[in-house]
Amino acid sequence: MTLAVNLLDVGLGRHRSSTFEEVQEWGSGNWYLELEPGSPPLSFVREGTALDMPDGFVYEPPPFEPNSLLRLEPVPNFAVGIEGTAEQYSLFVLADAASLISLAKHFLYFGQPDVPSGEGITYKASYEPDPKVSRAYQREPRISKLRVERASFPQEVPWAKVGSSKA
Repeated sequence: MTLAVNLLDVGLGRHRSSTFEEVQEWGSGNWYLELEPGSPPLSFVREGTALDMPDGFVYEPPPFEPNSLLRLEPVPNFAVGIEGTAEQYSLFVLADAASLISLAKHFLYFGQPDVPSGEGITYKASYEPDPKVSRAYQREPRISKLRVERASFPQEVPWAKVGSSKA
């Protein structure tokens, strides 16, 4: 759910970008940040103007049904890239505001409690951003697909325990 909320913040103009990083222990048994240990940072960056939703964002995801991705709206404009070296790198997704909102809806759909681990969707990068606007995207390599999948972790993993504090 954190991912969806942060994408909404970017798409609706509260922020220009949002970066997710691997969880870190803070104090004894308290954890913060979002990605599992060993994951590279993942940034979502809005290109262009934010969406104006005067009535706010309201969305009720449809009930989960296996093989029902046709009910999800498309994510029309996004690109995926890598920055850094082979030893230390980060991933980024550049998208317009409407595409970020669509991604947020997809993440809410896959975040429902009855969605099993392993369910997800593969997105194909769909555009080349303007290099004058997106200098970071000029670097190689670029990624042609992004796989997003629901994952569950055993309760014995310290950072996944129910009751762990996450910021």
